Amino acid sequence: FVIVEPDEVKTKAQKSTGRKEVWTYTAVVLVAGLRYALADATTDGLWLQVAALLFELKVLNGGRRLLVLGDGASWIRTWFENLGIDPKAMIVCWWHLQKRCYENLSSAGGPKDRRQALGQALRDRLWEGKVDEAIALLREAMEWVRNAQALEDLIGYLEKRRAYLPDYGERQRAGLWIASTRVEKFNDWAVSARCKHQGMSWSPQGVLALAVLEAARRNGELADWRRDRVLPERALPEPMREAA
Repeated sequence: FVIVEPDEVKTKAQKSTGRKEVWTYTAVVLVAGLRYALADATTDGLWLQVAALLFELKVLNGGRRLLVLGDGASWIRTWFENLGIDPKAMIVCWWHLQKRCYENLSSAGGPKDRRQALGQALRDRLWEGKVDEAIALLREAMEWVRNAQALEDLIGYLEKRRAYLPDYGERQRAGLWIASTRVEKFNDWAVSARCKHQGMSWSPQGVLALAVLEAARRNGELADWRRDRVLPERALPEPMREAA
């Protein structure tokens, strides 16, 4: 397998940019014990880097299988659904799924004890991949929450990602991936820890420069770049071999 974990991270923009936020798009690609970190200012730029790496790793011709782990954002789903390769699979990260449920239930309001019970029941259903049952619980709760629209929004979120919500418990018992923890950690190293302190604001070029610099460092390329101003060739796993 080749595992791709795409994500985005936002920082406060400088007034001169004319925007409120700067978005940086990142990905971590995992294969055969190797890890590659990528960053770009646009989704197109990030996907170009990912596609080049997938080509080198023989994913595009079926030599290796592709698994995408992320929050299921529309820019990720659109890319994945338009990939003309097979086999491929995508899973919504369990951590992101729980976080979204918590945020929407908090926005919905209502008695705290009932919200907590609903949250636990909702997580139990989603952990087992029972999306229909989870949605039924949310519809029933609309009678007592203060903000029913928050639950409608959560239902829409689940419906759009239904195809990518597996039985997480079964995957965990089988020792399979269920969360995009590597890219989250890279975002912390590359952007959040450097750019999100109080009073800081950034230009798109500044944030991207830091993210790319950290990507080069994590990829083991930084020393070569500083010495030669040229990135070294990436270390790739051994080619896939046919069974004898």
